[in-house]
Amino acid sequence: MADFSQAPAEEQGHLRAKGQRETWSWKDFQFDEHAASFTVAKTAGYDVLGDIRKAAQDAIDNRVSFDEFRAKLTPVLQAKGWWGKKQGVDPTTGEITDVQLGSPRRLKTIYWANIRAARAASEWERAQHTKIGLPFFEYLHTTAAHPREQHLAWVGIILPVDDQWWDAHFPPSAWLCECRVLQISRSEARRKGYDPDRRPAYEGQTKIWRNDRTGETRSIPVGVDPGWDNNPGKYRFDNLRRLWDDKLSGATPEQKRIAAEDMTRQPIFETIAKGKAPYDNSPANNDPLNRERGQFAIPVAALPEAVAKAMETDAGIVKLSVSNGVKQADRHPDLTMADYRRVQLALDAASAKWLWEPAKRQLHIAADLVDYSVKVLLRRTATAREVFLQSFHIIDKGKALEKLRQKEKSLLGNNEAAIWKKGE
Repeated sequence: MADFSQAPAEEQGHLRAKGQRETWSWKDFQFDEHAASFTVAKTAGYDVLGDIRKAAQDAIDNRVSFDEFRAKLTPVLQAKGWWGKKQGVDPTTGEITDVQLGSPRRLKTIYWANIRAARAASEWERAQHTKIGLPFFEYLHTTAAHPREQHLAWVGIILPVDDQWWDAHFPPSAWLCECRVLQISRSEARRKGYDPDRRPAYEGQTKIWRNDRTGETRSIPVGVDPGWDNNPGKYRFDNLRRLWDDKLSGATPEQKRIAAEDMTRQPIFETIAKGKAPYDNSPANNDPLNRERGQFAIPVAALPEAVAKAMETDAGIVKLSVSNGVKQADRHPDLTMADYRRVQLALDAASAKWLWEPAKRQLHIAADLVDYSVKVLLRRTATAREVFLQSFHIIDKGKALEKLRQKEKSLLGNNEAAIWKKGE
């Protein structure tokens, strides 16, 4: 039986995957940075951002009500002095002004924004799994006391799940917007009068918004507030890619683990791991030393410092490429996405044994875990900047070291070097 007191994993992972950064104004962030980092304005110097984030994560995970969220968080913020109106210095202008720190109204905004964004992202991700049978979204009536005219005009609009209109209009699309969508089948869409030629009101109409803090100018669809002209579900994936390509270089090991584990829960990861993503099968890419060059790859695990040192790399993430996903699906079709999360366990296991193959820059890892053993093969690129998962599979309990010994004999028999990188 489902536990409805707990949020789905996709919903819980939305905030966990973000970094965090103190700021003076929400406008100090570029729009794409909001997808990658958790922030609350005017928190610099008060050591409260982590407390607010922890409370918001708990509210998402455990369906905490706003009253409970406020009751738990308020005394913490008050004890640290982040409450009421105080004078503050704008770090950009140097201007001293009266600023609003914590208040019931601000907590309400923080709670609403994080809860709604997480739920919207989760809803979008689930739709990507189920859109074959439920290929449409219907825009539902807002429950707000004072609904916006434009949002009322969108009620009843039915569009395909992947229609571009949802990129900027997937609710919430404004502050305190209470609009929702309902995912429906093709037959239900027809019954409700779906017309493929009917487009939403105000489509194509935009307004220019200028960020007076950064100077950034954006064209915003009419009816959408600045900062909400994005689809949280799509931005969630972009956020994770951004984290591993740019942000993770300075992230903590724990942040890397969270981001990598969360990525294994995404629809795109399953597409790659099941060998369903298109890839270049040219002769150049059949060369194991060149296969990943230029290919799309996705995080599967954080690379522990000790393993990275053994492979002589600064890479902090292990990636699964499209071509290796095809190979994995062919050789180990029964592997589930949950199984792939065991790669991290193997990399972290104190009992693991490592065998280094210098000629191919490959590290063989075998680990005996609680009730099973696993064998992992990692490959480092020639530039030493990236590490890829070449293969991974589950083996019988207690067979890990035996498999590694067999590999060592095979390498030595072919006059290839093999170096034990960890104590036997």
